[in-house]
Amino acid sequence: MPILTPDDVIVVSEESRLSSDPYDIIQSNLDFVNALFAERAAAIPDRAAREARAQAAEPRYRKLIRALCAKAGQQLQTITAGDPTFSYQGQRMLAWHFLTDHGHFYMADLGNKAIMFDNESGEKIAEIEAPPEPAH
Repeated sequence: MPILTPDDVIVVSEESRLSSDPYDIIQSNLDFVNALFAERAAAIPDRAAREARAQAAEPRYRKLIRALCAKAGQQLQTITAGDPTFSYQGQRMLAWHFLTDHGHFYMADLGNKAIMFDNESGEKIAEIEAPPEPAH
């Protein structure tokens, strides 16, 4: 099945032509393409199991960030960078910066717990227990 048919292109073009705002053209095309991606993704066999396996194989910091976001009621958008210069209670450690639907945050992994902080204020947003992962 082709991704685009001539009728799809005409519909997108016709919708876009009706608007005088060029950003409407871009948005209508993005909405159309996003709908196509969603349709294709929904058709992937055993998608939920594949996603679960992929998340189980993620590194510790990603698992902790996901758990902190869930506890804070936020949706993780992307992990941006690790900061090796971060200091917490006088100890230097790696902090991981990430974006959620609520803004920019960072996470400190203290070994037995992980803490999520607001990037602007430094306020503690969430804290979870983080037992060490078993050695492989």
